[in-house]
Amino acid sequence: MTENTPVHGFIALELPRRSIEGLHGVQRAIRTMAEGAELIPRRLLCLPLVDLGPRQVEIFEAAELALKRATTSAQPLDIVFTGVETWPTAETPRLVRAMVEDDDGRFGALRDAVHRELDRYGFALPEGPWRPHVPLARLPEGAQDLPEFDHRGLVPVQGRRLTLIQRTRGRFRPRRSIDLAEEKIAADERESEADQRARIAAQLDERVALRNERPRAARRRRRRTENLETTDKAPTAEHE
Repeated sequence: MTENTPVHGFIALELPRRSIEGLHGVQRAIRTMAEGAELIPRRLLCLPLVDLGPRQVEIFEAAELALKRATTSAQPLDIVFTGVETWPTAETPRLVRAMVEDDDGRFGALRDAVHRELDRYGFALPEGPWRPHVPLARLPEGAQDLPEFDHRGLVPVQGRRLTLIQRTRGRFRPRRSIDLAEEKIAADERESEADQRARIAAQLDERVALRNERPRAARRRRRRTENLETTDKAPTAEHE
């Protein structure tokens, strides 16, 4: 791969280990029920938010900045699995995925925030309906009549880390991760725009006041210096 070769990347919510264990159990069932199914590697079991597609390597630096900006007020997300289904339809399944509840729209809101920041950095991303899910397996063309998959082993967990993943040397590897809990603490401490303006204005006023005081202070220092010089010279003259 040359330096100018585009590489693939995506942004995803990482899953805790116990969640991955449960999803891997569903994958084992898929393997026995769907001949030719290509399981998603265990290390890539995650909840993808944005597919960046193929990009020049240098562009991922902008994606890192966009990811950081998008998560300044993000909180950890409760991940509750609602079932396992095929996509795009049961009649023509190409992907098996574990679906995640989003009744309050928090996953969609986080994805929209990431989209907005990526757009600011010039990323053209496809629009369309989206539901939070974890891809489990790709199915061969012509797969059909798949049974319902048992998802009772998929316990509720919390997603606390958002990661930018980039394909490097033929493998997808994390490039940048952001702990949502740490970012939330930073956001709570961050000043509002109005508070920031007020603080800057106060600093400017203080600097102006100090600037106005300096001439008087300088004059006083000159007078004190003259007096000291007169006093210091007298003893010296006496010693001579």
